[in-house]
Amino acid sequence: MSVITGYDYFGGIHPETATIANCLRYLGVEDPATGKPFSEAMLFGIGGGLGACYILWEFKEHSRPAIVFGFQHQFNYPVRYVTTLCERIGVTAEIHETGGMKKAGQTLRDALAAGSPAILWLERELLDYYNRDADDTGWFSWVVTACGYDAAADTYTIDDTGVQPFTVPSASLTAARQRIPSFKNRLLLLSPSEEIDLPAAVTAGIRGNIEHLGSKSTSFALPTLRKWARMLADTKNAKGWPTVFAGGKCLFSGLVSVYEGIVHEGSDGTALRGMYADFLTEAAAVLDSSALGDAAAEYRAIGAKWQTLAEMALDPGVEPLAAARTLLDGREEAIKNGGDDQADTIVGLGKEFEAMRPIVDAEFPCDEAWINDLFARMQAQVNDIYAHEQAALDMLRGALDD
Repeated sequence: MSVITGYDYFGGIHPETATIANCLRYLGVEDPATGKPFSEAMLFGIGGGLGACYILWEFKEHSRPAIVFGFQHQFNYPVRYVTTLCERIGVTAEIHETGGMKKAGQTLRDALAAGSPAILWLERELLDYYNRDADDTGWFSWVVTACGYDAAADTYTIDDTGVQPFTVPSASLTAARQRIPSFKNRLLLLSPSEEIDLPAAVTAGIRGNIEHLGSKSTSFALPTLRKWARMLADTKNAKGWPTVFAGGKCLFSGLVSVYEGIVHEGSDGTALRGMYADFLTEAAAVLDSSALGDAAAEYRAIGAKWQTLAEMALDPGVEPLAAARTLLDGREEAIKNGGDDQADTIVGLGKEFEAMRPIVDAEFPCDEAWINDLFARMQAQVNDIYAHEQAALDMLRGALDD
């Protein structure tokens, strides 16, 4: 394994902010409020903080519906998100895109040779240490940092939310970067800033969060939660869960999407509400605002409500839901431990889960009455979350107006 000299901190929670936090640490960029490297939570909040998204996709070429949850601010505009974050803290963001594999590979190797870690957008499922079901590819982006290259072995060292890096063959990384054409082999290089107006950056981040979540969009703002709550029990709408998952078919995959979105896949177990609470705690000190501290407590409580929803989705009292949860949690723990010695565990647990998925998708273990009760409980929980999310947003508005 070859790592750029001085790049010695790995891992994190949310890919977009974890990669930037670790690269800024390597570059020596410090939070002016603490004199230490920026926390991931602070960067997450400055970037705009939270998102809310619920979209259910159904494609004939795929065997099951796909549910999209976006808990990050502007998750569907990744370039805009990272460039806005960098602008607010005065960091230069240099983005490279190309449709050519050779040029993409050369740009990456040149950056690493110059001592610049490179943030990459890719299809995580194609990386050797992840190796998920092929039917899961082509859906969602992931972000990692390439922080080393071994020319003799033609392998890259990857920082991917684990406390230890992974080694990835060049062919694997190239395929992962190429899988989704709209990524255009995207690569981000950062250069350190000379001056950071932290109060202005924090304030802009909070305002961005308010504007984004407070919009009227039923796909990318808080109203999407009301839509999801309706769909959970709507028997007449084609996108209602009683119709989409009639007879329990593919309901297992739907519930897994809920659990993974809230707990794993770049989250912190709370749909990122816990990390945003951490940001608000730091922001309260920067802006000398006790109201932001109160808002932090509210978001922490909301995070617990999201956790409860995840518990409902994969009820530990129901087999094989409990078994799936054990496999998914075990794989996430192995990823977070990180390192090549965890690769076989990650792949093995993933394959074990994917082997059980079609079986449970075809024959859900509970009857219609149980399913209807689950949908009703989830609906009540989502409506409760929505009400508290709205109240928390009002608290943020009040904090900035004080």
